[in-house]
Amino acid sequence: MGQTQAAGAVAILRRLLAYAEKLVGLTRFLQSLTDPRPRPRISTQVVASGAVYMFLSRVGSLNALEQTRASRFWRRLGQPLPSADSLGRIVALIDPTAVRDELALLYSRLKANKALPPTGFGLMALALDGHESHASYQRHCDGCSARTVRTQAGERTQYYHRQVTALLLARDFPLLLDVEPQKPGEDEITTALRLLERVLQRFPRAFDVVVGDGLYTDPRLYNYLIERGKDVLTVLKANHPSLLEDAKALFASQSPTLRLSEPKQDLWDLSGFTTWPSVSRPVQALGSCNS
Repeated sequence: MGQTQAAGAVAILRRLLAYAEKLVGLTRFLQSLTDPRPRPRISTQVVASGAVYMFLSRVGSLNALEQTRASRFWRRLGQPLPSADSLGRIVALIDPTAVRDELALLYSRLKANKALPPTGFGLMALALDGHESHASYQRHCDGCSARTVRTQAGERTQYYHRQVTALLLARDFPLLLDVEPQKPGEDEITTALRLLERVLQRFPRAFDVVVGDGLYTDPRLYNYLIERGKDVLTVLKANHPSLLEDAKALFASQSPTLRLSEPKQDLWDLSGFTTWPSVSRPVQALGSCNS
């Protein structure tokens, strides 16, 4: 990156920070963060500030962030920017409660400012998705999950961390509402249900429908959300072969609900789909094919 580009990036970052200060009081939020270290030499605020700036400036990693320590930009922190190892270690210790409280405040401010318009169909959707943060054959902790991986050297145990995120899908951009780590030995749906319980308590009216990929086509998720008055839309894939065959047969037996001319596609929207008895009520089947 040349000097002109770097100066432009710093200017944009300064504007983002000023907007965050005005909208939610970024400095107050950073000062509210705590961790259990009894006599820290590196303040939690400095570490959290580095993490926030890293994401806002789209720096790819803590190691890449460490390479910017000599920049005059970091003098505003009052302490030198810590090393990548210190940043990662201390960030992992920060109490997530204050972060979740701030995300709720950010949502309420954006909602009040009418900055979260619904999608074109008038519905607000909450997207659930699992993300793996890292994996290692060498290092692991008590919170790691483990799996066996076949390599050229034979089978090896790989340790990894995974979490489920809840993203509110407004018309113009997604907003992170919460994250829940997946515990060793549990599946993603169990993690998602624990996440949804907290999200529904904090944001009961923020969304109308929950969306997810094929993994979330699970009766536990459907029944949980149906009981709480929310709709669900997930992808039907080969992991449910009997349901997939039933849906295909249903589409083949009925005329398309809608035919598009550009692109040329036939669309089905059929209600009363009753061949999934483990779900508490009939569901709708949506399908498409090129005509």
